[in-house]
Amino acid sequence: MDPAHPLPARDSHAKQPPRSILKSSGARRDAHAQSGSSSPPQVQFKDPPPPPKPRLYSKSSLRHQKPIENVGQIPNNGPVPPVTLPATASRDELEIMAFQLAAHLRELRIAEEEARRKQDAQRLPRPTGCPDDFPEFKKILMGPWVAGSVYGPVFEPTIIVRARNSVKVNPVLDVASHHLVWDMKSSFEKAKCFSARGEIALDSILGQPATSPRLSDLCIVSQSFSWALRVSAEEQSIGITVGDILHFLDEFFSVPLGDRDLREATSSHRAAMIAAHSERISRSSGPSRICVYDWLLGKTTFDGIAHDPNHTRADFLGRRGEVYIVLSLKDS
Repeated sequence: MDPAHPLPARDSHAKQPPRSILKSSGARRDAHAQSGSSSPPQVQFKDPPPPPKPRLYSKSSLRHQKPIENVGQIPNNGPVPPVTLPATASRDELEIMAFQLAAHLRELRIAEEEARRKQDAQRLPRPTGCPDDFPEFKKILMGPWVAGSVYGPVFEPTIIVRARNSVKVNPVLDVASHHLVWDMKSSFEKAKCFSARGEIALDSILGQPATSPRLSDLCIVSQSFSWALRVSAEEQSIGITVGDILHFLDEFFSVPLGDRDLREATSSHRAAMIAAHSERISRSSGPSRICVYDWLLGKTTFDGIAHDPNHTRADFLGRRGEVYIVLSLKDS
């Protein structure tokens, strides 16, 4: 550039040719430069690709598809096969179809689980140690002698008498079993209980019902004394239990006799009671006064109880709707 001929100053207010703010590609810019064209470059935009059409599933195509086993196999661009949603369905119709589909899937799942259970039952061997191998398990633990208030209703004696139902006694107390060994001169807590397999803990049978069906109360009678002993359940929702009967008998046999009982006894019986009382006091056993132990004249060993449906004591109690249990005693 010749410094003697400087360029003229640029007028800032002169009108400039229009210029696009978007730049064209280099190829078109070079082409314009080579051709010497004075027109501004043009920008071309590509049309966006059309959206994919929804995938439709037909019955013929779904027959060869594998069933969906997890969520990852669900397609992103369409409904889960084999469901095809109609385009003209309203919202209410779609909700009805959804409920129908859920019900159908539930039926299929239940059918598959049942078929799988049957296959496992046929394939797997029968486990050992099931309740059928232990009859006493079903008779005692799962039978009428289960302790608790939810395993059977509790009846009043009048209902049993009117229906003429038989009453079964718990095998621990039954006169025919001889499972309980108890000398009533000592506390029932010192009694021992045995089964076919050996001695069992007394605490494990105290909560069992004493009878089947369960009773709210009953009367105990015996050929060894003339009293009628009325026993009531401590918990009415459970009925009379083995512990209720043993606890009642334990308290009854230690009750001192009154003057009326001594007067009503024969002279020979009274003399025998006084002798039994003196012998018992010499051994420091029981209360100091003459009590029911002495009245029994040595028959103080528990031998069991049994239901007697033919026994009536209406002349004594004035009631006929009673369940009578006969207490058996034997010599110590």
